[in-house]
Amino acid sequence: MTIGLVAHGAPAAAPAGGIPADLRRALDEIESYVSMGFVEDAKGVLNEVGGRFAGHPALVRRLAELGLEVEASSAPAAPEDLALAEALGAGSPPPVAEEPIQFGSDFLEFTPTNPPPAAEAPPAAPPGGDGADGFDLASELGGLFGAQPAVAAEASAAAATDLGDASLADIFREFQKGVDKQLGKEDYETRYNLGIAYKEMGLVDEAIAEFQLAAKDEARLLECASMLGMCFVEKGMPKLAVKWFEKGLSAPGRTDDEYKGIRYDLGDALEQSDAFDEGLAYFEEVYGQDAAFRDVAERIERLREKIQQRDVRH
Repeated sequence: MTIGLVAHGAPAAAPAGGIPADLRRALDEIESYVSMGFVEDAKGVLNEVGGRFAGHPALVRRLAELGLEVEASSAPAAPEDLALAEALGAGSPPPVAEEPIQFGSDFLEFTPTNPPPAAEAPPAAPPGGDGADGFDLASELGGLFGAQPAVAAEASAAAATDLGDASLADIFREFQKGVDKQLGKEDYETRYNLGIAYKEMGLVDEAIAEFQLAAKDEARLLECASMLGMCFVEKGMPKLAVKWFEKGLSAPGRTDDEYKGIRYDLGDALEQSDAFDEGLAYFEEVYGQDAAFRDVAERIERLREKIQQRDVRH
């Protein structure tokens, strides 16, 4: 990327600390993008402020620390531009173009780790597989967020959140923005895999959002509906879970074995919703198909006892 550092006037007046407020905000934004692997976004911010603050010692120093390399502009450079280009290593070869993101086959196989200390750098961008070509999204997310619960939608940005303090929640929101920019809403397979990753780490609200997007893919409806139902059960909302399990059963073209698990889950959600008779009917349907499936025999006995106790009370 060519970044022309042509002065458009004197920089904004510097505060007492010696760094103009606009430049300080831009440097913080650049550092945040680089720490998450969004190098092109960081260069975009640099492009915006470079002309105003070309040659500013704070800009030169921070870019050198972050390792940003900028190609020399084809236009004649002003003396201050030459100084900045020298500091940034303008003679270095241009950076290698980033590979498009690709999720490896081991995407779902990961073990979340404990979140690192707040002082450590946040994770890099979404994966491109493993090795030098990209990052493992699951391990990157796991390293940052561990197994903590999802961010509550109504929580204030300035208050503590389920992800930790407000700054950690801000980092996560920036990460999500980067994911959305790179994936697109119709990349259903990736959205589904991302939902699996979020759910495995306890980020249930984020998982629900991804599964709802992926459920627009007719071919993936049963799997997405099943995962959405489990998410809503986990959130203590079994009636919403019932709706999604029923929607999954409406997915055409599947075998009885593929429907079996979601029938069992639907029976469980109905029992949690106090719809004992309906839940029993689904458990008995599963039992008629496979008597050894999970604990379906025990669930039938338990529901029959609940129905009997209910009828005695009434």
